[in-house]
Amino acid sequence: MNKSYKLLALSLVALFTHCAQASVDDTQGWNLGVGAAMSYHQYGSDIDDTLYNAHVSAGYRFNSYLGIEARIGKGFTDIELPAYERIVEQGLFYSGYLKAMYPLSSGFTPYLLVGAQNSEIEIDPVSTSDTSLSYGVGLSYRLQAKTVAVDLGLEALNAFQHGDLDYDVWDFGVKIGYQF
Repeated sequence: MNKSYKLLALSLVALFTHCAQASVDDTQGWNLGVGAAMSYHQYGSDIDDTLYNAHVSAGYRFNSYLGIEARIGKGFTDIELPAYERIVEQGLFYSGYLKAMYPLSSGFTPYLLVGAQNSEIEIDPVSTSDTSLSYGVGLSYRLQAKTVAVDLGLEALNAFQHGDLDYDVWDFGVKIGYQF
């Protein structure tokens, strides 16, 4: 009987050790992040300018190479177009992505994002909300301690296109994420 308790205790220790390692395993798990971007907005053939936005994200990493990510954010600046007597504002946006990654041994991971984004864009007096294809590339660097995995990243993302308005948005941003 005493031998059975020792075997049970040893099995529980092995199970808890495995579970603790799995919770910080960088190959899978949930993650949360925040990001900020400089959004290059092009309206028509001759008007372009920059807005700024911020977002929060949540995702799941299935393995070292594939994950999903959802984002919600908002623009917090506007563009004045005096010649056209209009103001351009980026409102709320939300998006969903499939994320393909290729981890390198140095801690860097280049990745591709492909998905869709819905954005609210207001070009006085017209306000529109539309969903379009969104795609981009990024590079993250993982800082990992015993129980914490933090990713720092840079990305370029074609965030939104609205054909009816001849409107195109590219985001160039930074982000930080926490995996648990």
